[in-house]
Amino acid sequence: MAVQAVLFDIGGVLIHANLESYAERGARVFKSNPEAVRAAVQPRVPKLEKGEISSEDFWKEVGEVLWSKGQGVLPDPHHFKGLWKQLMADSLKLDNQVLKLCWNLRAKVMVGALSNTIKEHAEYLADLGYYQPFRPCVLSCLVGQRKPDKSIYQLAAKQTGKSIGKCLFVDDSEVNCQAAKAAGMKVHHFTGLYPLVTELSKYKLL
Repeated sequence: MAVQAVLFDIGGVLIHANLESYAERGARVFKSNPEAVRAAVQPRVPKLEKGEISSEDFWKEVGEVLWSKGQGVLPDPHHFKGLWKQLMADSLKLDNQVLKLCWNLRAKVMVGALSNTIKEHAEYLADLGYYQPFRPCVLSCLVGQRKPDKSIYQLAAKQTGKSIGKCLFVDDSEVNCQAAKAAGMKVHHFTGLYPLVTELSKYKLL
């Protein structure tokens, strides 16, 4: 069956950034340790990525959890203002070859994005123009759904106007690829440019 739309993950495919240093930054502000900060942060990331909570309230919750466990203090959440954007800005790397590939693909097939992200990162990448090749551009924080939930794959396919079985999803996460496949999409687990080119060539898209 032909591929009529290719949907790309953004982080880990088009861009690369080291966002894990939030734990060290948080540990200094909360007077805690990175492991405790990560343990408090991770369960709350889905809400942040679905836009159900602001970054300020997110960090407030993290501080309250640490404080309740005797693992930190309760600082003003404003200490974290701009943190997510700064972490990305400090380490962001664009894969220009993948970006060029996305632009070139548009001559033969619909090219979209399907990405878990937070408001601050979405705004930053939009300002840089990195979402320009992608129509539709399905971002978790804007649609209130996130990978690997089946609903976001269905939504992305609907926005392409194509059958979900004619959509090829490209992601560096095996979990997200498996979920997309279960939802009915074709998938490619991204490990680098050249395996992706080989896969796209099989569908006569290059």
